Amino acid sequence: MSWQLGSTVEKGIQPVLPAEGVTQGDTLGSWMYCVGTMKFLRGLSVLLRDTDLLRCFIDDTNVGADFDTMLQVIKYVLDEGPKYGYHLKFTKGSYLLGCCGRDIAVRRKQQLIDIGLRSDIIHLHPNDVPDGMRASAAKSFGVKMVGTYIGDPSYIRAQLQIKLEELNDEKEHIIDFPDPQVRNLMFRWCFCQKIVYLQRTTSPSLLAEFVSAYDCMKREIFCSLLNGIYTADSVPPELWKRACLNIGDGGLGYRSVYDVSFSAYAASLMQCSGLLEKTFPSFQASIGSVHTSTQHCGGVLENFKECLQFIGEHNGGIQASVEYIGTLIQKDRANA
Repeated sequence: MSWQLGSTVEKGIQPVLPAEGVTQGDTLGSWMYCVGTMKFLRGLSVLLRDTDLLRCFIDDTNVGADFDTMLQVIKYVLDEGPKYGYHLKFTKGSYLLGCCGRDIAVRRKQQLIDIGLRSDIIHLHPNDVPDGMRASAAKSFGVKMVGTYIGDPSYIRAQLQIKLEELNDEKEHIIDFPDPQVRNLMFRWCFCQKIVYLQRTTSPSLLAEFVSAYDCMKREIFCSLLNGIYTADSVPPELWKRACLNIGDGGLGYRSVYDVSFSAYAASLMQCSGLLEKTFPSFQASIGSVHTSTQHCGGVLENFKECLQFIGEHNGGIQASVEYIGTLIQKDRANA
């Protein structure tokens, strides 16, 4: 294997010295940032109720509350934020107005514009716009939060389509790489992991077409390693199934992307069940009776039921899965 790295290697590896900001992997810098902004965030949390949302990942801050509270939050950030390096940009981000009726929605949007927010980052709920505009409003009613998409299903699907285009570019670069050994390693260790986070945070019902297209890209890369013997459409299903098995099981470690969607989402939901309890009271209790409960919690339990059904069918029965989930909940409560 040969690499062309230019004259840098001859002179030795040169360091890159950042003058400001936080370097990836610099845990001390992140810790100092969090400590420095703690007083600001505590003041922000005072404005919010127990049912409101305040979630921060380093400098990625997200707030969910009723309209009057949000106005207080914006005023607080404008007044106190600059003291801690927070400068609210009125041209970035997204403000999603909850469903409140067309007249109220228009009035509230104007209030936000009067504060200084740019009109195109304020999104009205699709039910609060004229019928002819609902489709386009639905596609824009959403936001990317900590690496995943939330909002109207039309928005999520549109963003997933954009993500597919990005993945397709990466697929082409991998296929074009001349060394098949390195190509295989990039495929297995990089490309095959690309959508796991989306699978943990997005309902499988919204991911179906996305996962199918992504799996087709994986088969294209696999076929490129076989010197064109097969195409993505003609590769035998049994061969591809075996290639997705773990290496220890005689496969190539490419993973079955369909199986991961259900298990990843169910695992993520269980991990976040305590937080979901704030929005949907008795959520954890409802999980144990997911197949008989009438509380759908905004569709979350319906998604979870679908995941359990799939896992149960591949794990010796759905009832065993429900009982195991119930055991996990009890342990979680005991440790709380």
